[in-house]
Amino acid sequence: MLVTALLNHRSVSKYDLIELQPQRWNAELDLRNLKTTTGMGVLNYQTPQMNEKQLWVHLLAYNVIRLFMAQAASNAGVGPRELSFKHTVQLWTSGSHEACRPRRTAGKCSH
Repeated sequence: MLVTALLNHRSVSKYDLIELQPQRWNAELDLRNLKTTTGMGVLNYQTPQMNEKQLWVHLLAYNVIRLFMAQAASNAGVGPRELSFKHTVQLWTSGSHEACRPRRTAGKCSH
């Protein structure tokens, strides 16, 4: 059984709706990743303007991560949806921390 909010059930065939289900599932996963994995589950500022800024920062980070995934998938010859969003975030954050850590070369610290 498939339940929709369509007012005219004859405007779209049930087969078209069935074909859309995987895309809907991906949208649900994307929203979950945006809220949970990027930490956007709660907007915690006191003004609507700051919450809006926080939302845009999360969307920017989400899209940057998706860009990294698309590039990595292209290099590996696989589809971007075959890569894990959460794992990509973990790799990115561990690499960011590594890149920010001072390194010692020839007795000197470099960044």
